[in-house]
Amino acid sequence: MSTYPETQKEIQTGLDNEVLSRFPSIGNTPVAEWKFWTLIMSVAIRTIQVIIKAFRDEVEDKLNYIRPGTIGWYALIARQFQYGYNLIVKADGSLGYENDVEAAKIISAVAVTENDGIVTLKVARLVNSVLAPLDQNQLLAFSNYISSVKFVGTKTTIVSTVPDVIGYAIKVYYDPSKDPEAITDLVQAAIDQYKNELGFDGIVYRQKFINKIMSVDGIVTCDMTAFAAIPAGGDPVSIGIMYETQAGYFNYDENSGFTIFPASQINQTQAQ
Repeated sequence: MSTYPETQKEIQTGLDNEVLSRFPSIGNTPVAEWKFWTLIMSVAIRTIQVIIKAFRDEVEDKLNYIRPGTIGWYALIARQFQYGYNLIVKADGSLGYENDVEAAKIISAVAVTENDGIVTLKVARLVNSVLAPLDQNQLLAFSNYISSVKFVGTKTTIVSTVPDVIGYAIKVYYDPSKDPEAITDLVQAAIDQYKNELGFDGIVYRQKFINKIMSVDGIVTCDMTAFAAIPAGGDPVSIGIMYETQAGYFNYDENSGFTIFPASQINQTQAQ
């Protein structure tokens, strides 16, 4: 795959050199009219290249997610597990279920990693709207399912344990023209959404957590004063840049919380 020039200036230089090679007698001053047109062309070319690269990256990401044998594929396959139903051989020779039963798909959270040739799947289900480990029967059925659908020769490990706990304390500053009650509800929804959208690598990123809050309309800035994790059966650890969950999912510490302030109070609250 060819590599695009890094800058618009490089493209324009190439166009200028091409013009000079074809028309040696043309004026070559910095303000030459023809250089205005190579400038326009170079900007247009660079813009198209950026768009194409973004499209290509998006397509490659999706292909990597669904390509059989990748960790994204294992995450997708895990969510298709139907508890209480048997796999059958379909007409095309693939394994699957005779019917698609959404209510039987008990895997609500899945994280997949690969180390030293071993694919590890960390899974959880919803119990009363809270993520929790699979029970013994569910775990056995899921393990048998993965053994049936995985690539031949691939070593897999299934983990379903109590969740990690993430704690946070945040000062959130909002546009004073916004309704504070609405801001509170939207920020809480964003924090809950971050947990539900955790990537299939099971990694919590500090900046992504902040970005989720900042995505709320009306938020000016925020100050995270505490961000920590308690792995299952472990000791609390402060989260700097990122934290890889041991369980593959997490719940929030019930003592976590955020406080909202109008942006006009930033200076008064910084020292608090």
